[in-house]
Amino acid sequence: MDTVSTNEPRPASCASTLTTLLKAFEAWHRQSSTSQGSSLQKNVVKQYLLLDRFDPLAQIVLLSGLRSSIALLASHPQVRLYVELLEARLGGGVTTKLTWKNDRLVRVIKPVGVQTVATALKPILWWLYRCYLPTCIDLGMLEGDVDLAGFSNVEVSSVVGGNALSSVTISNELAPDLRELELSGSAFASLAAAPLRLLRLQTLRLRDFSVAHLQVLCSVQHIEELHIHGTMGWLDMSKLDSARYLRKLYVASTELLNISGLSQCSCLELISVHSSSLRNVAGFGEASNLRKVVVIGGALSELPNFTFTDALECMSLPWCRNITTLSRLTNCASLSKIVAPGSGVRSLEGLSTCPVLELVDFSNCEHLLDLSPLCGAPQLRSIIVSGSAVRNIGGLAACPFLCELDVSWCDSLEDLSPISGAPRLVNVKAACSGVRVIDGLSLCTALESVYFNHCDHLKSLSPLAGAPALCHVYAKGSGVSDVRGLETCKRLRVLDLAKCKNITSAPAGLSHLLN
Repeated sequence: MDTVSTNEPRPASCASTLTTLLKAFEAWHRQSSTSQGSSLQKNVVKQYLLLDRFDPLAQIVLLSGLRSSIALLASHPQVRLYVELLEARLGGGVTTKLTWKNDRLVRVIKPVGVQTVATALKPILWWLYRCYLPTCIDLGMLEGDVDLAGFSNVEVSSVVGGNALSSVTISNELAPDLRELELSGSAFASLAAAPLRLLRLQTLRLRDFSVAHLQVLCSVQHIEELHIHGTMGWLDMSKLDSARYLRKLYVASTELLNISGLSQCSCLELISVHSSSLRNVAGFGEASNLRKVVVIGGALSELPNFTFTDALECMSLPWCRNITTLSRLTNCASLSKIVAPGSGVRSLEGLSTCPVLELVDFSNCEHLLDLSPLCGAPQLRSIIVSGSAVRNIGGLAACPFLCELDVSWCDSLEDLSPISGAPRLVNVKAACSGVRVIDGLSLCTALESVYFNHCDHLKSLSPLAGAPALCHVYAKGSGVSDVRGLETCKRLRVLDLAKCKNITSAPAGLSHLLN
């Protein structure tokens, strides 16, 4: 019993503060049916409330300014116990927080040094076990050897940040609970027979990976997401026993030439490769359920035939400068997005036959001159070619759902009249372009915003007169001298003519709109 008498109140613990706040929230929440995303203010501490499915277990309060290093606390009795215990028992060698990971509430423990992994956490392992929360250990790029054998009675769902480790030890009891591992190739190899016990491992991230580590990787049975960063010339997926379960594959290597054996990956939905040396992707077409392909900076000059791959939804080829045509994507039944900024694409022939194609991004494509092959694309909504060499946009008015056209920084494009009458066109972005002619844009009945900032060759905005839905006109720093007729745009709210050297006075009837 405490026999010391004092008039000063004791400082409230995190748990008791949380309890008080939750009671206040519950009373407030009963009176409000629109509380999601709102915030509470109590004393000097600001609380943000995040609701997930309006389940009491998912009511999270972010507490800032308190003594504890815990960032997130949940309205759960065991979590409150966990908080109070950690306040009293955690030293300076460990930080911890609660957070959401893959729709699960987990605690993240980050040791400051290698020695603290075992020593600093030992006094609280029993309490961690009693709180029944899965644990994520963040090794924070520690170097050397780490022993996690002491976590035999705690559910550790993930170990991350081990990219610089030389070795790691995991107990027989810990291994079956692991769902995520992030290690160096050598540390993963040091597990020796341990991968055979990684029965629930779903996500594996390996850095400094080489072909020498492939044998250990082969023994992992049920990986769904694999990240490999290292040096290898050839990756043969047919050698992996887990290939049939793999859903996502990420590979980054400066020497990778080819990935083969993807026909074994019957569940593969995403493949992402970052390699300047990759030349052959013929095997990609073998993955029958592939939904997304990302190749960054690759040396490939052609794509495999995806015509018979009904699942492909997204093709991303940023900075693949040897790719000149995308004809292999013709008639792809599910393809909705093509992203190829900075690529060598010259021709878009056949893309209008993709029945659900909604977005194309060919920004900074120095060899792309003509957009007319996109004419009539039935679902195309957004075309982005900013900074490209495009000079012809003929036929785009025949794209029935086109709502955005971005031709900013297209120096060679002078005429926008081919999009005259596009029925659903909402935004035209042509800032810093070579545009001179905008005839017929007033016939675009859904057009709301146009951007002609710094278009030196554009002299007149009069062709916009009478545009029924036009709200915003931006022509800052342009060569515009004629704005007659814009007063007939009944919905016009913003007219930006700042730094237009050819306009010396406010146009009659438009001064109230000038920005």
